[in-house]
Amino acid sequence: MKLSLIALAALLSFSAQAAPKPPQYVVLAFDGSKSLDMWNATRQFAKSETEAGRPLKFTYFINAVYYLADANKGRYQGPHAAAGRSAIGFGGSTGDVLSRFDQTNLAREEGNEIANHAAGHYDGSKWSEADWKNEFDQFYDLLFKMFGLNRTEPTRKFPKGWTFSQRDIIGFRAPQLGKSAGLFQALPQFGIRYDTSYTGKPDAWPKKRDGLWYFPLASIPVAGTGRKTLAMDYNFYYMQSGAKNNARNSSNYEELLSVLDKSSPAQLASYEQDKGTLTADQWDTAAAGMNVDLRASFNSFAAPALPAGFDEEQNLVMDPPEAHEE
Repeated sequence: MKLSLIALAALLSFSAQAAPKPPQYVVLAFDGSKSLDMWNATRQFAKSETEAGRPLKFTYFINAVYYLADANKGRYQGPHAAAGRSAIGFGGSTGDVLSRFDQTNLAREEGNEIANHAAGHYDGSKWSEADWKNEFDQFYDLLFKMFGLNRTEPTRKFPKGWTFSQRDIIGFRAPQLGKSAGLFQALPQFGIRYDTSYTGKPDAWPKKRDGLWYFPLASIPVAGTGRKTLAMDYNFYYMQSGAKNNARNSSNYEELLSVLDKSSPAQLASYEQDKGTLTADQWDTAAAGMNVDLRASFNSFAAPALPAGFDEEQNLVMDPPEAHEE
C-alpha cells in the first residue's frame, strides 16, 4: 500500500476507472513538524513497512516557523500579529533547525510528501486574501530562505540545500481549520492543488471545486460515548484528559485505542458499501488510535504510549488487502 497525497488528479482518475467495487483509500498525514524524534520515528516506520512488502508513505503538513531559530524569530510577523510571535513558538536552536531541515529532505527523498500548514499556525478564519498571501509569502521565505534568515549554511548531508522547491508543495491544511473566503482566493496563486481544511463524513469522497480538490477531515464516533469528534487523536486525548499531559496517567490514555473497536468495522463496512475514503487526523499523543487519514502534529502531548499505539494502529490499517493509501 502506498500513502501520499501527491498526484491527486491521477488518483481520482484511477478511482473513476475502478471495477464494480471502488478501492478504499486511506490517507495518512501529520501536521506540524517540530519534533525531531517524531520525524525520525515516522520515517523509520514507513521504511520498515515498505521493506516488509507494505509500501507506505506519509504527507507532512509543515509549519514554516519551525525552520526559523528562536534567536531569529523577529524575522516572522504573522497577519495582525506582533513580530517575533507565533501560535506555536519557533524552531529552537540553529542546530535544531538544521536537523529538521535534514529530516524534511530525507522524508521527501524517501517518497513522502511535504505540504503547507501555513507559517505561524494562526487561526485565519477572519483573514482577507491579502492576509493569506502575506502568510504564504512568509511560509515559502522561511522555508526556502532559511539559511540566510538563520545566518547559517546547509548541512553536510545536503550541502546544496533543499531537494525540492515551492512547485512541489501542492497541498494545504489551515491551522485550527481556520479558513476564509480569502484563503481560497489565495491558494491557487501559490500552486496549491488540494485543501484539507473542511470536515465531513468518514466515507466522503474528495470533491473538486473551482480547480481545487477538497479532502474533508472526518467526524467519527467515539467508542462507548455516543458522541462524535474530529478524527484526530488529539481530539480523543482532549476528551479523555482535557489535554493535560500527565505521564502517570499514560496507561489510561490507552483507552483511546478503543476507537479501533468501531473504526475498523466501520472501515470494512464502508468498503463493502462502495465508500471510497476514510479521513482522520493523528497528532502524536499517547495512543494513535485511528485507522483512517492521519494528519498529525508533532507536539508530543502524551508521548509515553505513542510508539506501541502508533505501530499497532498502522498495522491494523494495512490489514485489508484491497485498501489503497494515496
